[in-house]
Amino acid sequence: MRSRPDGRRGAAAFVLACLSFASATAVAQHRVAEALLTSATPTGPLPASAAEAALRTALHPIAVCVQAPFRVGSMELHATLVVGAAGRVTSVTMQPATFPRDSMRRCVSRALRSVRFPALASGASTVEAVFEINW
Repeated sequence: MRSRPDGRRGAAAFVLACLSFASATAVAQHRVAEALLTSATPTGPLPASAAEAALRTALHPIAVCVQAPFRVGSMELHATLVVGAAGRVTSVTMQPATFPRDSMRRCVSRALRSVRFPALASGASTVEAVFEINW
């Protein structure tokens, strides 16, 4: 874009500069969520190391579920997963049961249900997991 003899660029340059600033501001205000696994306690035949490894695969999907613009803070999520002998999650219960949006709760539940654990030699296991979600 050419400058005028007095060094100013004109209305088009001003509009582009304003749009660039607005875009940068919107990006800065949209915080990326981070999900951390703070504990995983299995009961039954599932080893703790296998439970932790499997649950870590859900961290990114959980973070994607809880993306929320303009939100700052953290939340602790307690989840109880029942794992069948085939290694599939058969049931998920979460506390808090409420999220800022119901769609977030459903998404996190789907993310936890999609976790695959190693097949178990005998019976089912229950895994108590605690996640910290930061914005």
